[in-house]
Amino acid sequence: MSKASVIERLYRAEEIRGTWQLPDALDTSLAGILSLDSNGQMKLTIDRQDSFVEGVQSVLTFERKSAPIVLGLLEGSPCTLQGLTLIEETSSGSLLTEVFFVSAAIFGVHIDSFAELRVRDITISLPVLMDWSNTSWCSDLNAHPKGLALQSFASRKLPLGTADNVTGEICVWGSFSFNAIPSKNLSMKQQSLLTVSFAEEVTLESARKMIPLISEFLSLMTLSAVRIPFFSCTTEEMKRMLPTGQGEEKPYHPPMNVWYYGMTEGPHYDGISKDDMFLTYVDLKDANQLDVLVRILGQPEEYDLLLPLLIPETGDFLSYSNWRFLNAVQSVEYFHRRTGSNNVLSPEDFLAKKKRILEAVMEEDRSWLAERLQRSNEPSLLHRINSVIDSNAELLQTTVDQQRSFVESVRDTRNFLVHLDNRRRNDVVTGLELINATDKLEALARISFLREIGFDDQRLVELFGQSQRPYMKHVRELFRSQN
Repeated sequence: MSKASVIERLYRAEEIRGTWQLPDALDTSLAGILSLDSNGQMKLTIDRQDSFVEGVQSVLTFERKSAPIVLGLLEGSPCTLQGLTLIEETSSGSLLTEVFFVSAAIFGVHIDSFAELRVRDITISLPVLMDWSNTSWCSDLNAHPKGLALQSFASRKLPLGTADNVTGEICVWGSFSFNAIPSKNLSMKQQSLLTVSFAEEVTLESARKMIPLISEFLSLMTLSAVRIPFFSCTTEEMKRMLPTGQGEEKPYHPPMNVWYYGMTEGPHYDGISKDDMFLTYVDLKDANQLDVLVRILGQPEEYDLLLPLLIPETGDFLSYSNWRFLNAVQSVEYFHRRTGSNNVLSPEDFLAKKKRILEAVMEEDRSWLAERLQRSNEPSLLHRINSVIDSNAELLQTTVDQQRSFVESVRDTRNFLVHLDNRRRNDVVTGLELINATDKLEALARISFLREIGFDDQRLVELFGQSQRPYMKHVRELFRSQN
């Protein structure tokens, strides 16, 4: 049984039986079932032999208990569970059943601590990588004197560059298979993997924090929800030496599959055209920015708050709400804070003005006024949005004056949604106006992101000014409609 199939079977709602060693019964292997429900909660159900009286007493005096690590065997394959919490107990005759919530699982290995495990790499299997990179395991069908020829490759590898300790690579591979009946069609299976390697091993926890960044980055690039249901990793601790058949040995690092609470499967993937994406692998390559993902992964604290703001929280790019609008507003504010000036006046001019104002009022009012002037040099939302528009006016073929109504409506709507002041209810945008405002704010934030990662004006003009992709055309039309 392959270790990957354990997770796949769990996602298919199968219950997998095994034996487990709990902290209060280390000398005993207890029968139990591992399952994953539709809410993304992994549970371990343990059956213990107990007297009827003790079982009933345990249920009646139920107390939550936890186990940091539980080791088990799933159909003979080792498994380590982390962060277990007892959530339910039932008793039937001499059988006491305990149900534990599981925070994380590693399939294929027994370890004493998740925190101390260090890994060499992480690998994720995602079919969207083939569409994003416009790469198939096989070349196109080509004309041949006797018909059509299909050329296959051992694998195709696409570099994603190196930044600090991190190196990225996409690998696309596949295989042919023939049905037992000769007249049946030949079938082909393809798979695409994203591998992130570390020059120096990192902790499993550090590697795990990269998974949401990868998901959010690919979601932004493809304008679709990219879910990562699990990932695999290797470690020097598990290294084996295998014979090569030539009297030598080579190192082999068996992969371990890892699942954490919060990881879920996405809907069935039907493929995405590169024309429906925001940016493709080729776009990054042409802009000499192939290493942008590994740069992001090398600085997770810089991007863990930013990337989620650039995609819908629900993952549905066609669904709009007040919350999505507020996230879009925040994304523009956040980018301006990162890249723009956070002062309306220079610090020197502000201090001089503040001093003049305070000296002009009665002494008894100065402390009250000084407190209110404390943050008065910080740009307003109106100022920040106008500044971002002004920075991109030529690209979007618009001006701050032409976007005045849009910016004021954003300010009024944000203020109403945040403060819920009924006096401002008539100033808010709803319906199609809310959708258009959200799209324009998201476009400003995404352009700011591209500038931050290294896209120059020429590349941005090629993308937003000339590209015929639906998203780019939509952005152009939104801003020019108010010109």
